[in-house]
Amino acid sequence: METKMPFYNVLNMLLIGFILIVSVCIAFPSLAVNLIKNDIVVGLSDGGDVMLMTFVFTVAYEVGYIINRLSSVLLEELFKKTKVIPYIDDYRKYNEVKKEYPVMDILSREYALSRTNIMLFLIIVVVEAFAKKFILALIAFACVTLFFFSCRKHAMKITNLMR
Repeated sequence: METKMPFYNVLNMLLIGFILIVSVCIAFPSLAVNLIKNDIVVGLSDGGDVMLMTFVFTVAYEVGYIINRLSSVLLEELFKKTKVIPYIDDYRKYNEVKKEYPVMDILSREYALSRTNIMLFLIIVVVEAFAKKFILALIAFACVTLFFFSCRKHAMKITNLMR
């Protein structure tokens, strides 16, 4: 059995990673300047733009992937325990329903993406608050709220189909 990672997932991990990296650079511009002037980065750029871009994309992907996993491990458990988001923990039933309703794949993917964005913007809230950029922290918190309701909406649709 061959398992492939969909382009959609790769793109989302990259975007999530880039958004966090840019947010940190906005919060701490001197850190960004020091990083650009760092010997390692300068050495990579001496090897050509392709090497530097590969490094940047790899770091962004890994950052996005870590945020995705954090949301799965931390937020998913929090949502289950507090019951703020409906959840039916029966993968066999999910697969049976998915045969009848192929839209389950899309709903599940959108749920996971919303959950990942909640984690991303929670991290950004902390970063921006730590940098004393409270307006940006407030905007990030608004995004947390938006994605929470999106996540809840998709979870409700999934659980309704499973019932």
